[in-house]
Amino acid sequence: EPNKSLLYIENENGELSVVTNVTISEDKLYLRKLNSNAKYHIYPLYQIKVFSTKYINLKLDNLYYKYGDLVTVNHELLIDGIKLSSLTIIDELGNNYEHLDDYTFIMPNKDVILAPNHEYFNYKVKFIVEGKVVREDIYKYGDDVILPSTPIKASDENYTYQFIGWDKQIVEVKEDAEYVAIFEPIEIIKESKVKKKKISKTVMLIYAAQTALGLGMAGCFMLIGFLLKKLLRKLIK
Repeated sequence: EPNKSLLYIENENGELSVVTNVTISEDKLYLRKLNSNAKYHIYPLYQIKVFSTKYINLKLDNLYYKYGDLVTVNHELLIDGIKLSSLTIIDELGNNYEHLDDYTFIMPNKDVILAPNHEYFNYKVKFIVEGKVVREDIYKYGDDVILPSTPIKASDENYTYQFIGWDKQIVEVKEDAEYVAIFEPIEIIKESKVKKKKISKTVMLIYAAQTALGLGMAGCFMLIGFLLKKLLRKLIK
C-alpha cells in the first residue's frame, strides 16, 4: 500500500534516511531520481488512532510510523486536579503494548489505538483546635469540605471561651489546607466581687446618712448634692 509505506535509502555506513523525491500513483511509488549504487528499502507504515477524552487531549507528531520507531506522546490536561497516569496502547486483536515512564513507546508492526488514563490528585485538609487535629480528610480537586462539630475550649478560672470561627474562609478543595479554630475569651465575673461592691456601696450610704443626720438639714442637702454628682458622672460616661 503506497500510501502506507515509506521508501528509505541506505548510505555507506548502513544508516537509513527517508527518500523525499517520491511520487505516489495508484498502487506504485515512483522515484524521480535513482542512485544506481545505493540500496533502497521500503517499509510499511502503521497507523495510530488517537482517542482523547474530556479530561486529557493527546497529541502526536504523526499518525503513521514504521515498525520500531520511537513514538512520543504529548498531552494537554483539560481540567485541574488530575494527571496523566498511563496510556492504553492496543491493537485490533486486543494485544496491549507497554510505554515508558516519559510516555514514549516503540511502534509495533500493527495499527494501534491510543487512549489516555488519568487519576486525581489527593489533597489533605485538617481542622486544628488548640494545637490538636480534630478532623483530617482526603479530598479530590473541587470537593466540598466537611466541617467538624463545633469546637469547644475548656474554661479556666478567669475566662470562658466562645468559638467564633476558623482562621480563614473555608473554600472548595484546590490544595492541601489547614484551618485553625478561633476562640473569644469572656471574663468570668465572680460572685464574691459582686458582693464586695454591693457591701461597700451600702456601707458608704449608711455612713453618709449617719453623717447627714448628725449635721441636720445642711447635712441632708450635702448628701443629696453628693448623690447628684455621682449620677451626673455616670450619665456623662
